[in-house]
Amino acid sequence: MTQGTIKSSHKKLKGSDQDCGGYDIGLEGFYPGIEKAVREWIQNFGIDFKGIVIIRNCSSAKRYPIGEPFNLVHIETIETTRGEEIDKDKGHKLGFLCKQGSPMAFYEGTTVDGFQSTGWGLINKAF
Repeated sequence: MTQGTIKSSHKKLKGSDQDCGGYDIGLEGFYPGIEKAVREWIQNFGIDFKGIVIIRNCSSAKRYPIGEPFNLVHIETIETTRGEEIDKDKGHKLGFLCKQGSPMAFYEGTTVDGFQSTGWGLINKAF
């Protein structure tokens, strides 16, 4: 996803009593271009995607997980624009959403990563 398009959200959810509750975590961004690889990823995982997403700021090497083993992330929105004119955006706006027990945090574990970027990126070999 392009660095300037990523918007994250983090909202505390109040439970029915003091022992429950959590956080509503969202991530929205724009993936430029309509090339075959991203279209295939959307076709294969767009509706059924459930997992943990790790976002990475490549310039600072910080990583942020969204989702937990029993509170998985799903894709809330996918909007594709084809750019009706040469100077209009072409790409995919993707929105991820999760309700989880802990707030957004830093991820310090290891990852298997085939995705290279100079800005922000989703760590997912399928991209």
